[in-house]
Amino acid sequence: MIREVVFVICISASLYCFPNSRDEIDQYNQGTIDLLNDLDSCLVRVDYTIERAEDIGYEYGQGYALYLKGYIHRMQDDLGKAFLANLKGLNILAGNDDERAPETLVRLYLNTGEILVKHFKYSEGIQYYSEGLEIAKREKLNNWIIDLNYNTGNAYWRSGDLAKAIDHIHEAFKIAQQENDEYTLVNSLNQMGLVFKDNEMYDTAILFFNRILTHPYEGLDADKYKGRAYHNLANTYAQAGDTIEAITAFYKALEYKQKRNRPTEIFITQNDLAELFFKNGDLDLAKEMIQRCIENYEEMRLDPDHYKVFDLARKINSAMGEHTLVNHYANRYFDENDAFIKQQEKLIEIRDQFKMEVLTASFFGELERNKRIAQLNKAILWISLLALIVIGYLRIKQIWMKRLVGKAVGELVRE
Repeated sequence: MIREVVFVICISASLYCFPNSRDEIDQYNQGTIDLLNDLDSCLVRVDYTIERAEDIGYEYGQGYALYLKGYIHRMQDDLGKAFLANLKGLNILAGNDDERAPETLVRLYLNTGEILVKHFKYSEGIQYYSEGLEIAKREKLNNWIIDLNYNTGNAYWRSGDLAKAIDHIHEAFKIAQQENDEYTLVNSLNQMGLVFKDNEMYDTAILFFNRILTHPYEGLDADKYKGRAYHNLANTYAQAGDTIEAITAFYKALEYKQKRNRPTEIFITQNDLAELFFKNGDLDLAKEMIQRCIENYEEMRLDPDHYKVFDLARKINSAMGEHTLVNHYANRYFDENDAFIKQQEKLIEIRDQFKMEVLTASFFGELERNKRIAQLNKAILWISLLALIVIGYLRIKQIWMKRLVGKAVGELVRE
């Protein structure tokens, strides 16, 4: 008897604690968002929510949980799993009539596009952005229209299509002005400056970077954005061949970045300035700046753009005839390069472009398979319906014939 009571209490507790209705699933999803500081626990929650939503046929709850799952995997830098979760969410929510579905679909298209762009699949990423943008425009979701245009422009910039990059970034800029979105407004000015710099339209690029410097900052950290603007302005001057203006702008960038005391931001400017000094033949200044730069290296993420600082230090010391330091920095560069290669080998399953193509192909293969299964089920349904009609007709005919035979027998008996 005691066992039975305990069993009932456990079942009741589980029914109380876990989602069993649409409202409870929505609340459970919201609760997961509130616990994003513990990603492993969140994954357990979303997997359970996905199962429960599927059990009760709640497609929106299932799709939103998959969106959360993809987001969590991205926070864990597990982009392969995030990619698959997003695609499953898109498949489930396509055509869903819940009023919240369009915005969730837009989020999924945006996130999936970002993953593809990170894997250098620019055209595929742009396709997902375009799908999301179409929904965002239809539903008048201006904040997502801004983000999708900005991301699309950035993807076109990375793929080398500078004209389309400008079109989309400028569109994001215009709507950001209307919506008082200061963050996108300033970032769009910076991105347009970079695009024009890469297009060797230096005067136009300088104009955009200067607009960042004169922007009346309200909610943003002015030092951060002015430091970045001066840095990009310096590289624009350097690329245009104006070394004096470039050096002046680099020092202004350092001034703003040192106010923020962010070693990673300071490192990037010191590295570029040291390279400019070296190219200009100012070896003493180049050596001084590269040594200051290396002091901040331990704060940097392991990346070729960062550990190339040791190769630059090697070149500077080689030009100055300091061979002991040349060997030291050469060895340090090779050590960092080996560490980077080993790191990439560990991440190969999610970093490899071919892997993403396989994931995409396998998913859409699954969609095609599901489509064929749906068609087969439809055919089976029609065959079953036809069989029921035939069986019904034969049954009715059998009853009718029995009545006819019975009537005939009765007439014979009366005769």
